[in-house]
Amino acid sequence: MLVRRGKAYRCFCSPEELEAEREKARKEKRPPRYSGKCRNLTPTQLEARKNDPYVVRFSVPDGKTVFTDLVYGETSFDNKEIGDFVIQKANGMPTFHLAVVVDDVSMHISHVIRGEGHLSNTPRHVLLFEALGEPLPQFVHQPLILGHDGKPLSKRHGATNVLQFRDDGFLPEAIVNYLALLGWSPGDDREVLSVKELAELFTLEGLRKSAGVFNYKKLWWINGQHIRRLERTDFANRVRSVLQQEGFLPAELSKEQENWTHRLAEVCQEKIPVLADIVSYSDFFFRPVTQYDEKGERKHWSKDGVTDVLLQLVETLEHLADFREPEIEKVCTQIVERKGMKLGDLIHPARLALTGKTVGPGFYAVVELFGRDESVKRLKAAVRHIEERKA
Repeated sequence: MLVRRGKAYRCFCSPEELEAEREKARKEKRPPRYSGKCRNLTPTQLEARKNDPYVVRFSVPDGKTVFTDLVYGETSFDNKEIGDFVIQKANGMPTFHLAVVVDDVSMHISHVIRGEGHLSNTPRHVLLFEALGEPLPQFVHQPLILGHDGKPLSKRHGATNVLQFRDDGFLPEAIVNYLALLGWSPGDDREVLSVKELAELFTLEGLRKSAGVFNYKKLWWINGQHIRRLERTDFANRVRSVLQQEGFLPAELSKEQENWTHRLAEVCQEKIPVLADIVSYSDFFFRPVTQYDEKGERKHWSKDGVTDVLLQLVETLEHLADFREPEIEKVCTQIVERKGMKLGDLIHPARLALTGKTVGPGFYAVVELFGRDESVKRLKAAVRHIEERKA
């Protein structure tokens, strides 16, 4: 149709001829553009070459192509810089430019939203829409997403597969939230938004021209905020799946195991930025401590009297009737007050004894989750370790 209307023409130039044109343009330091050699072939010349292979080129008119982009505003391209471009390959298949325009027309697309990398392709598409006698859609070109080095985001910057983010413990709603903010603003200081809120607030006018920089620290922060927003049972179910995948929990949980897991989730929900961190925050519950953090040993177990403090805690826990967090906290406070010491002088050595680590969930909750027997067992094992190290 475009050929019949004089909007396009057959081009018989060989790859060698086209490369020679490009080489000449390079030597003359000008952009490589097709010369239009086949643009004005006569009917006789076309008939003589009817059996020769050819491509179909769009006949770009003189002047400028102007269109309005909802992000970049009025945008103009000199048609001389476009050149007659191929719309049908030698094998009869349409090129990208023709295919997307025909697809948009056939599907009655109202808005073409894509990355700014396609902004330079848009004048070609505008010309094709006009040549086909079809109305233009609204064009919206979003800024690119860059890595921390200012280059387009790629796999060298880290995870680029959304499934990898899932496996790393990021929530789908947090990923959607963060990606939305990379090229758009709600118009205020809000950063943590649900999918429902995003849908209600989003407008094309809020899109930014400047490229967004993918900041993993910010993504972690937003994910942590979404974790805090989760209803407790929902969060517990999500971390249970992680622990099951890790082999820490069986596929089917007893009522006691389910209650214990919910309690673990409750004490970790305010701590972890990604679901996968539940592993490092709870692995010591599922396997014995085989080594203690070296820096922790030097810092918390080198003081005089540390074993006496741990043994005092052992004796207290052995006789504690109500083995729940509030009561555990109460008796720990009584110990340090009686000994005239700081609370950290008890909690830090005891945490290291129970978990082998210096950080984790709240100490009193850890003791409760371990239970009386396991807590006493691990504290006594740590005392033996400290005494053997000093011997």
